[in-house]
Amino acid sequence: MKTLMGRAIASVFAASAVAVFTAGPAAAAPDDVTLTAAARGQTVTATITNNTGADIGCAVIGMPPGLHPEHDPIAFSVGFVDNEFEPVTISPGTHAIAFQRVPEGDYVVDWGCTDNVREVWGTPLMYSLSATAEPVSVTVVAEDCFGSACLPPAFGL
Repeated sequence: MKTLMGRAIASVFAASAVAVFTAGPAAAAPDDVTLTAAARGQTVTATITNNTGADIGCAVIGMPPGLHPEHDPIAFSVGFVDNEFEPVTISPGTHAIAFQRVPEGDYVVDWGCTDNVREVWGTPLMYSLSATAEPVSVTVVAEDCFGSACLPPAFGL
């Protein structure tokens, strides 16, 4: 589903701009939509909390610090494909999205959500002047696993 936002993202990236929107949202409260992220082993889990009372569309991307999706590969993502906003629907409540087999390293998780009317939430990379949150940093460290039992990194073999 390509939306006006998707076209805006594609246009902005094609024009080498850093952010998608420069106009402010209509009364988007930062706590209406939030994202936390954590890594366990080679799985990064992004948890989106939607307190808007309605469905929203969201995208999440992860990249090493200092890189940009315009000219660098994205390490993991959902809702953002080939520089197009292809949002996943997030209903009210808390929803976890797991990215598996993420290579070891440090990552910055950027995200953006919209109600497809006027309100937007997310990080500066996604929403420029309308940003409601800062990116989340995570570190992925591989664990040594044997079936479902994993040793912490300090006990690596």
